[in-house]
Amino acid sequence: MAGRPNVLLVVDDQHQRDALSCRGRAGLSTPHADALAAQGVLVERAHGQPTCTPSRASLHTGRLPHAHGAWSVGVDLPPGNPQLPHLLRGAGYATRLIGKAHLASWESERSPERQRGATERARLGALPYAGYERAELSFGHASWGVNGHYRLWLYEQGLTDADLHERTRLHPVAGHGQVAAYDWDLPAELYDSTWATERALAALEELADDDRPFFLAVNHQGPHHPFVAPRGADVDRPDVVVPRHLEGELDDKPEHYRAAREGRLREAGFVGSLPMPGQNHGQDFREVDEAWARAALGRYHWAVEQIDAQLGRLLAGLDDLGLAEDTLVLFTSDHGELGGAHGLWMKGPFSYEEASGVPLLARWPAGLPAGRVDPGLAGIADLAPTILSAAGVPVPPAMDGGLDLLPQWRGERTVRDHVVLEYLDDPLLLASATVVTPEDKLTAYLGGAYAGREDEVGELYAHGEGELVNRWHGTGSRSRRDALLDVLHEEVPPLERWRLTPRLAGV
Repeated sequence: MAGRPNVLLVVDDQHQRDALSCRGRAGLSTPHADALAAQGVLVERAHGQPTCTPSRASLHTGRLPHAHGAWSVGVDLPPGNPQLPHLLRGAGYATRLIGKAHLASWESERSPERQRGATERARLGALPYAGYERAELSFGHASWGVNGHYRLWLYEQGLTDADLHERTRLHPVAGHGQVAAYDWDLPAELYDSTWATERALAALEELADDDRPFFLAVNHQGPHHPFVAPRGADVDRPDVVVPRHLEGELDDKPEHYRAAREGRLREAGFVGSLPMPGQNHGQDFREVDEAWARAALGRYHWAVEQIDAQLGRLLAGLDDLGLAEDTLVLFTSDHGELGGAHGLWMKGPFSYEEASGVPLLARWPAGLPAGRVDPGLAGIADLAPTILSAAGVPVPPAMDGGLDLLPQWRGERTVRDHVVLEYLDDPLLLASATVVTPEDKLTAYLGGAYAGREDEVGELYAHGEGELVNRWHGTGSRSRRDALLDVLHEEVPPLERWRLTPRLAGV
């Protein structure tokens, strides 16, 4: 049996599950992710939570959002939660974080993730955070993501504030609003993912000389929108398939689907005073034509490839240091990107596979088979107990939202028969819970805008039908619907019993 492995966890942002060439995506080449899959396990049906902070907190704590309390973007992860890096550190691991954390609001006075003064705080060096011995942080995306330790590194590359102001200016190429396609003058070698990889490679050299095993988390800002690439980048992708919105396909969905497509979530009463960035509030997606979509998706695919190149550098670094055999490498994302599917973009209050589905690759030569495709389900909260199990660290009872997936990845038995997803942007407006099984998916709404209509408003989809037909009211669906609702009622409490800590800001 393998001993305690090192752990390298690579997490990017808003990466649609199928946006890898090993999953057959046209117009995209990800040779390093493909190699990782060939050398380890590719999980076919992994899910993040639908939005950023809730998903990252679930990864960190092994809990669902209602339990860990970081229920939306702009909410701090409350104290008292079990924390994966803290538990590993207590078991003798060296623990480091490089890149994005997003476990707290950018406006929180007490958080190292506060935007204001981030670069000045970074001058203090890599400080402890969220259970990590040393954390080097960056926040945000694109022109509003050049901060913290990342900005200090850019200064070391010879750039000034004036240079960065010019280089990170977004130049529209197609469309407008949140899903416009942009060019800018920041080359790939100065991207946050390049910085994070440079720092991670340096950390690996230090950790290789440490007597302790290590847990190293490397988190990238991309390929999250805005859809931007350096001028002259290879973004013309004729093979990219632009998703087709079928006329009327949202007619059998709850009203907020149509409101989101038409840019009227706020007017329809589904968005409160602190709207979450990254979900549509005021843009009419019906305006996005073929050329616009191709320009945006070409840049999205370029960003995925840029992160894949950095993944390749990390894997090569493990090889060069002789660490690959005894290192569990995990690659995943916090949530997906709708990317025009069903006429929608970005993320939001949707249960679609494109929105919650994430890539999940696992390689551990000493502990996992190579070339295995796991057809089973996985949730992002499963990663904490899985890593702890690999490390021989007891999983605390409070990690009640995740399961150890190692037996499933080894082909010994199925661990997960369902995954639960939760969405909450404003407790008074829109809240939902979703259960995903191998055969189907059900979404129920928890009061808010649909209060008093919970039996009338919901979603039920058969797996493999593209989520085009809502069977919530279908003839013969009642018994299955009731069975899935029973699962949700077992795992998701009423809203009044959620851990609803204050929301401090929209981000």
